[in-house]
Amino acid sequence: MNSNRLSTSGKSIEDRYLLLADITKLLNLTSNYETREDGRVWIISENKYQAKKSGAGGKKKCVQLISLDGSVFKTFNSLTDCGKFLGVSRKTVSNKMEKSQSVLFEGKSYTLRTIDYELCDEPEKI
Repeated sequence: MNSNRLSTSGKSIEDRYLLLADITKLLNLTSNYETREDGRVWIISENKYQAKKSGAGGKKKCVQLISLDGSVFKTFNSLTDCGKFLGVSRKTVSNKMEKSQSVLFEGKSYTLRTIDYELCDEPEKI
């Protein structure tokens, strides 16, 4: 009954040389990651940016709410803070920025943009 168990069959489960050849082949391939000018990491095989984790790479950005006359209405530390202020999700803020769509706040239309954190004028803390 137990004569064909893997632990006692006497056959090698792994081929060390084949495994080393596969590892070498993978290490010699070109990278699947590409660092863009803005510091974000692009994943080539997935055709998308790498999700940021707290403390992860990339330059920190601020989000600005811009009125129709071009003046800065408010500045936020993150997409999440901006979304909380507007009463929408972080994903909605991100989508509006990607599609260059305006957002409504108290009956007025605003656009969104990101700028480098060093250029922010004391962002709002929510």
